[in-house]
Amino acid sequence: TTNSPVGPYSPEPRPRLSIAPAAGNVAVSWLLFAQDFRLEQSALGSSTVWSNAPYTNVTNATGIEVSVAASANGSTFRLGK
Repeated sequence: TTNSPVGPYSPEPRPRLSIAPAAGNVAVSWLLFAQDFRLEQSALGSSTVWSNAPYTNVTNATGIEVSVAASANGSTFRLGK
């Protein structure tokens, strides 16, 4: 049992992005239960135009990780379906 079960009419859990430095880049990751989500990218300050981020997803036992160049500092990221 769990402390917060998800029932048939419960809203879908919302995954969170984690961001951490990684070998000169930035690692953006999220938990594996959200494998049907994709990383989306927008120019900093523009929350109306989103596109699929052009990075390769790497999946491991617990999550999904994308390595983003640190020079992409003019971007905002989110998860979308």
